[in-house]
Amino acid sequence: MEQISKYQNYIQPFLDGELSREELDWINKELENNAVLAEDIKLYREVDNAIRDEDVLDLRDQLNIIHNNLGDEVSNPKKPVRYRKAISYAAIASVAILISVGVMYKLQTRKLSNQEIYEKYYEPYEVTMVYRSAESSSTALLQEARQMYEAGLYTDAIALYEEVLMKDPEDMESTLYSGISYLETDQYVEADKSFNTILDQNDNLFIEQAEWCLGFCYLMTNDMVTARKHFESIANSNSSYKDSAGKIVKRLK
Repeated sequence: MEQISKYQNYIQPFLDGELSREELDWINKELENNAVLAEDIKLYREVDNAIRDEDVLDLRDQLNIIHNNLGDEVSNPKKPVRYRKAISYAAIASVAILISVGVMYKLQTRKLSNQEIYEKYYEPYEVTMVYRSAESSSTALLQEARQMYEAGLYTDAIALYEEVLMKDPEDMESTLYSGISYLETDQYVEADKSFNTILDQNDNLFIEQAEWCLGFCYLMTNDMVTARKHFESIANSNSSYKDSAGKIVKRLK
């Protein structure tokens, strides 16, 4: 019992992606040698999945009940079979539509964990830099950084983009890709710095993208007050991300 009470307040936040970095490191370390904890987390995850599927299962069960009830009526010899079948199919179709709409509404408005929001709404920004040829060492370095970024080798991309930025700190495009690479490797503090550098400079083409990505830094560091205000600000702006930001605000716990 002592072992269960030690972890029970951390398991659900762990699954929801709401632990601090220190707590997450601690849980991961505990998991290395604690089979009981691993089983508990597995059980919690299965329960979570069952809950998420509950609305869909309810829909199926309700339709089965309706079908069975109407099936009993079809077997009633008091009405012509063709007429009763038409009523049955029409009733099932109508109720199915109504229930489906209700289920979809529940699924679309269900509160999501930080990790679920991140996975649903965040996508890496595509590289837009185009170089005709490696005319200089800097251009060659940028080309290599781009290749690493596009290949998803974000740690390698960080090293290359940081080398570029040492030579040219005002390169906001490289700052953006460096920040996204930090975000992709869970280095949220460094990503935050990169995106704020772009916003502070305030005279470049990447402000909108940096502002959007910065919101996920707040989200993934569990700074929920700032995250909510940040996404609300985007939702109320003319940003191309305003619709997605509005959806995120509705899904935040």
